[in-house]
Amino acid sequence: MNGQQLFGRILGSLHDAALDGGLWPETAGLIDEACGSRGNFLVAGDGAAPDDVEIYFARFCYRGERRTDLERRYFEDYYRIDERIPRIRRLCDSRIVPVDALYTDAEKRASPAWNEALALGDCRKGLNVRLDGPGGSRIVWALADPVDGEGWTTARLETVRRLLPHIRQFVRVRQALADARALESTAARLLEDTGRGVLYLDPRGRIVQANGLALAVLLGGDGLADRDGRLCARFPEDDDALQALLG
Repeated sequence: MNGQQLFGRILGSLHDAALDGGLWPETAGLIDEACGSRGNFLVAGDGAAPDDVEIYFARFCYRGERRTDLERRYFEDYYRIDERIPRIRRLCDSRIVPVDALYTDAEKRASPAWNEALALGDCRKGLNVRLDGPGGSRIVWALADPVDGEGWTTARLETVRRLLPHIRQFVRVRQALADARALESTAARLLEDTGRGVLYLDPRGRIVQANGLALAVLLGGDGLADRDGRLCARFPEDDDALQALLG
């Protein structure tokens, strides 16, 4: 499988995992394969300070296997004392930073987070990136150490960059489902919901199915429309934003 085929598989897998969170480890495994990482970790939450943060999504996965033991140990023992956390929170959106650049030399000598948690998790040669999340929330995506001595090559870094908008969209969908109290719903059950307009799109953003309320909106053409199977907005400036969101 070449790189473009693998990237396409990741997008399809992200699409499926957004509707079924239990599929995330499989998606994470594909991401590791494409990025050349030993694992990757996705965390999303709200709050202004480490003591005032609500984590609503956290997954630590290594090569397709979720490690709840490492999740629990990190958040119980290290999260509140991890020196890099305030620095990650101050990063510009989508800026990719080596993990070791987020600790001072003195911290590397004494920090339990650096010397214990990150060493145990094979993360000291990894990457961290912060993304703006829905409703002012923050998304932190971390990649563990590279699988080989090649390190973070230009090609690997480009793959990471290409994935950023899709990782953000995954979290947006999961949060939208949570807000609608529909996290446990399948795509079929969501389409049967008569109280909400639901569109089911393929990974390219084309309309696959729509329930009755969504069809009424599309046929009305006041805000959204179906143009040859593509979901579009009525006004050009709105459509530009919509197409950027759909990737």
